[in-house]
Amino acid sequence: MAEIHAGTNGPINFKTYYNGIAKDPDVGPTVTIFYEDATTGTVLTANNTDVDAGSYFTYVPIAATNNYKYFYLKIDYTISGTAFSDRKHYIVTRPYATVADIVDYSGYGVDTVDSNYKTYDEIMSAERYARFKINAFTGQKFDYGQKTISVLGDGVDVLLLPERIESVSKVWENDVLVYDASSSENQVTLKVTDTNYAIAIDKGAGLEVFESYPYQADRPNAGYFNNGSKYSVEGMFGYKNVPIEIYDCTIRLANDFFHQDTIWKEKYVKSMQTGDWNVDISPAAFTGTGNSAVDRMLEPFVANRMVVI
Repeated sequence: MAEIHAGTNGPINFKTYYNGIAKDPDVGPTVTIFYEDATTGTVLTANNTDVDAGSYFTYVPIAATNNYKYFYLKIDYTISGTAFSDRKHYIVTRPYATVADIVDYSGYGVDTVDSNYKTYDEIMSAERYARFKINAFTGQKFDYGQKTISVLGDGVDVLLLPERIESVSKVWENDVLVYDASSSENQVTLKVTDTNYAIAIDKGAGLEVFESYPYQADRPNAGYFNNGSKYSVEGMFGYKNVPIEIYDCTIRLANDFFHQDTIWKEKYVKSMQTGDWNVDISPAAFTGTGNSAVDRMLEPFVANRMVVI
């Protein structure tokens, strides 16, 4: 499944093939977009690049990347009497830096005649390379969305979570709804802790756990999360805004993507010698992102080194 950045409309490039050779079709192509699990689609405009045979591009509605998580394009065409129907599946992804950000920051050319010109797809590949490097190094993703995560209570007024949370909307205890942020009848008030890796019962200043809220027959342990109970927490998880450090590291690594030394490092080559010069690569290049400055900037975001309370 290919990627498309959230908040963009393409372009999406594609080719039409006949017997393994790119060739302009006799009929079509007709491009239809289907959102998520929809069975009916919307026809889009297919544009010929007028450069290479069988090369086309299309733009999707901006709603496709703002309102949906994934979609696919159905591409129908006919060559030499043979009908073809291809599908291209896309997942909508939040980039850590946009194509425009990378181009502007790095000074890449925007015209095909520029010596440092990079195509839209090349910049997207560089951002994806950087994002995957950052995710692997930190052990987490810097996206943002609603989800539900289940954990076990520890018998205290804090419930630790394995992922970062920005806000909590609902909580179920053993599949029974016990908290709804939209309700005025909750027995407790919940808050997200300062580190964003736990939710806590907001007792107010100076109150002890067991004095926080009155006991009730149906909730004898109101005031803390029962030890061993399964709590399902629904809320907005991740980062509402990409941290500036992650943004900066993305641009740095996107630039590294276009440097030739990346090819050597990806092949685990530690030294190179040509003629009267040789290059030795630090072993650290093979354990981190390959960029020592980026590694230092990412250290505070490594998930298994965070304090979670």
